[in-house]
Parts: sequence; C-alpha cells; structure tokens
Amino acid sequence: MNSLSRAAVLLWTVVLIGCTGSSDTDLPDDTPAAAQPPASRSIAVPTASGTPYSEAPATDVEPSGTVEATATAMPKSAKVTAAVSGNASPIGCAPGDSTDVQKTKMLDILTAQFSGMTAEGRPRVQFGPDSRDHRQGGIWMVLEFNGDELETVPLRKAALDRQMRDAYEALFTAGCEDLAQADLASYQNALVKVSMMGETIPRPSIVFKTRLKRDIADTVVWVDKESLDFDEIWDVLLLNPRWRDEFREVEGGN
Repeated sequence: MNSLSRAAVLLWTVVLIGCTGSSDTDLPDDTPAAAQPPASRSIAVPTASGTPYSEAPATDVEPSGTVEATATAMPKSAKVTAAVSGNASPIGCAPGDSTDVQKTKMLDILTAQFSGMTAEGRPRVQFGPDSRDHRQGGIWMVLEFNGDELETVPLRKAALDRQMRDAYEALFTAGCEDLAQADLASYQNALVKVSMMGETIPRPSIVFKTRLKRDIADTVVWVDKESLDFDEIWDVLLLNPRWRDEFREVEGGN
C-alpha cells in the first residue's frame, strides 16, 4: 500500500513540474522575434576552372577593371609610333628601285619642296607634281608652283631662282637613276591682254619656266650652288616679256 502511495505521489509531482516548465518557456504568438544582425553584403568571386561557382569564396571588395584596362591600352603606343614614322622626311632612291618606286619617291620630294602657302595665301603648288615617261627613255618630272609677289621683278626672279635650284638639287641628288629631266614653272601676277584694244589686267600666269637634264645636272657642283648662275646651267623655256624688258633696262642702266 505504501509502495502504491509513493508511486502515485511521484507521478503527480512529475505532472506538476511539466506544466510549470511549459508556461515559463513558451512565447505568445504575437511576441516579436529577436532582431537578427544584418547579413553582410558579399560578392561571389569566380574561382579557377573546375571549381563550382557556388563554392567560390565571398568578398566585400568590388572586382577591379585594372587588368582589362592595361590590356586594351597597349595598341595605342603602336599607333603613335606609326603616325610619327609616317611624317618622316622624303627619302631618296635606292639602287635597284623600280621605275614606279622612283617616281613615287620623287613625287614626295617635290611635294616637300613646295609645301605650304605663298605670302599672299595661295597654295604653293599650282599643278602637280607629275611624273611622266620620257619619249627617249627615263622619267620626266613636272611641277608648276606659285611664287611670292615681292616688291620688284629682280626680287621675284631671285626668289624663283632659289626655289627652282633647291628643287633640282633635291631631285638630281636623290639617287633616282632613271630621272632624265625635270621641268619647273612659276606662276605670278602678270599683265595679260584681254581685248583687241590692248587692255590688260593682272592675272596669275606662268612668268618663268626652266628645264634641267640629267647630263647637265651631273656636272653641277651643288655645294657651290650659291655662287653659280643657274641661267647658264638650266634651259630657260619661258620668261615673261615684261620681266625680260625690265632686266634689259636694268642692264642698260648699268
């Protein structure tokens, strides 16, 4: 009997303890849950090939574009170098150059010699340069250019002499073995007859034209060019009649 009584008391004690524990730990339905710390912002970084993307470590550092920028910046230096080399001065001919190559190089030489504008703002080149095949063989170079309108005819003629002389020197010392002759002509304002009554007006016209052939050019000592009279060296194909008359007056006055 006593055993049964003790068992009943123990069972009742367990029941009371269970009820009391339930009321101390359960939370009502409307009780807010404890605030959780905010998750840190992470960026997944791709791993090497063979590693699943989901297994890549996370980092808070934004991916850098430095590597890509460095890779794309490299070609720019090559372009700059090409541009600089493209602006180099014309070079002469080399032994064995074909006729077409020689023509191209001499066209570059004349273009460089007569670049820019005149003092009056006209393009220095009036016509050309042009490369032709000479009937007797070889290359025939032609160019017409605008001269500067200086104060007097002697000053104009002296300036044209220097320009033509330097251009002939550049051509005939460039090593272009097929060059046979070159013709240069200059435009300046000159009085041109425009009516049967003799009316004249100033217009750009060819006032001076010369020709230099290979056999003569090979005899010129170019280092002494400043002391040479090139009217005795090249062929004068044309000289404006009014210019010629003025030179005669100057010579007669002396």
